Amino acid sequence: MLNLIKKNLNKDESIIINLIIIKKLSNNTSYYNIFLKGGIGTQIIRFLSGIGRAIKNGVIPSRINIIRCLYKNSGEDLKWFYINSEDLSSYISLNPQINYQINPNINRNLVKTDPFNQETLGYIKIALESEISYFYYKLKEDFYNNIDREEDKNVVWVRGKNKISNIDHIYNYLIKKQLNTGQKTNILTNDIESISKSKLSKYKVSGGQPKEDFKILINSENIITQLSGFTMAPFLLSKYPQELVFLSKDSHINDEYPNLEKDWEFFISLCEIMNNINPEKKYKVEIN
Repeated sequence: MLNLIKKNLNKDESIIINLIIIKKLSNNTSYYNIFLKGGIGTQIIRFLSGIGRAIKNGVIPSRINIIRCLYKNSGEDLKWFYINSEDLSSYISLNPQINYQINPNINRNLVKTDPFNQETLGYIKIALESEISYFYYKLKEDFYNNIDREEDKNVVWVRGKNKISNIDHIYNYLIKKQLNTGQKTNILTNDIESISKSKLSKYKVSGGQPKEDFKILINSENIITQLSGFTMAPFLLSKYPQELVFLSKDSHINDEYPNLEKDWEFFISLCEIMNNINPEKKYKVEIN
């Protein structure tokens, strides 16, 4: 019914309706609310922050309300629609007492999520190392099933479509590190069509199915990447020893990473936290 009403509203009226929905959810004292938006990597990072905050404040699972905000397949959302297609519940097993809902009626631009700052890092740390975290969530077990870890020992994540990776820099890095086609190096991408026409086509190129791609990253030994929540989330959740290699900060195309300085500091700090929790989780940054 609400969708039918909104079709006849102007922009200002639509904003008011969305604010009312958000306020109603936030004022519901019987629930501790965690709002999720964006691609699955970002969803997981925001989820961990929310769970860490809940644990710190002694909120039990039955009082947690997770609301996933959907992008629309039109207008300004169109460019980002496909990355929002993955659902957290397909990746994370939640305590069944946690209330999880998908709300298509919330304007994602009006929802406030935890910013990438020191406070959020602290909450994520709690979610990752707390002895009671398992009572709230765990990675779905099927991510470890039916996979040959040796087959994709070195995985290079290359983004296309909405945020394009620096393909020339990635190729030159692989050549410099002598990671050739015979060393089980897999170019994993969400844009096979474009990457297959690039210099990287000499390597094994696969990807395009987010859950399968996530599974490969969970089980890989070495992950080479530019900044991406899609590679950070598996690094945080995988039970295996791993090394995450960030390509140099100056390799990131400015137009594709408008918040590079803030995001860079956040992701490096997140790696440091993970390494302190588990020394077998290593990371390094490429030095030109």
